[in-house]
Amino acid sequence: MCYTVGEPAPVDREPKPTWADVPAALVEAIERVIASQVIGAETVWGGFGPTATFSITTKDGRRHFCKAAHPGQTQDGCDSLAR
Repeated sequence: MCYTVGEPAPVDREPKPTWADVPAALVEAIERVIASQVIGAETVWGGFGPTATFSITTKDGRRHFCKAAHPGQTQDGCDSLAR
């Protein structure tokens, strides 16, 4: 599977949330887990659904792939991320 970072949304794909859509409390929780402040995030395109997928850059120079689902998505999608 090919994932694309830093490019515009493909024309034939469903919309994805932006990093600005991520609630502040969730950003803080992510920063606690990765032990650094998030200083940048780019949407990652590819995959099989409209989940939030980001390549995030931290203050200490690391990059992380971040993917999440929300209660408005299908239960199957939420279950698959939990696995």
